Amino acid sequence: EGLKMNDQEVLVEIEETATDTHFLQLTLDIPEKPLFRDEDGGLVIPQEPLVSVLKKFDGVTFSDALNRSGVAQRKRYQLLKLPDYLILHLARFKDNRYTKEKNPSIVMFPVKNLDLGEYVHKEKQSLPTEEQIRGMTVRQ
Repeated sequence: EGLKMNDQEVLVEIEETATDTHFLQLTLDIPEKPLFRDEDGGLVIPQEPLVSVLKKFDGVTFSDALNRSGVAQRKRYQLLKLPDYLILHLARFKDNRYTKEKNPSIVMFPVKNLDLGEYVHKEKQSLPTEEQIRGMTVRQ
């Protein structure tokens, strides 16, 4: 790929690496608070369903991040396996120069039937063991 800047072509090299990491919690990025106020002068507090916040882990959506050296990079996350217990952490606080700012956005969680199976990458799901297959057979 290349970019054209000032009649010179600059080649952009894209390096893609994959890392498997075990986890117990997922950090969910919630949308930024709105800059504008409503007609009464109050802030509009956005409401997002949990499904839209979980798009970060669909394996397709890119997230912008800084690595440890401070270099900007784009990351893509996909879940290979879910742990027995999962903690969902909402990244509400952002540091600015002087203080921490709290994002007041509301994330709506479903009360029942939260299925995270659709976020698990299908190719990496483990095959059943021989014992599991034998346990599935019906004997007469």
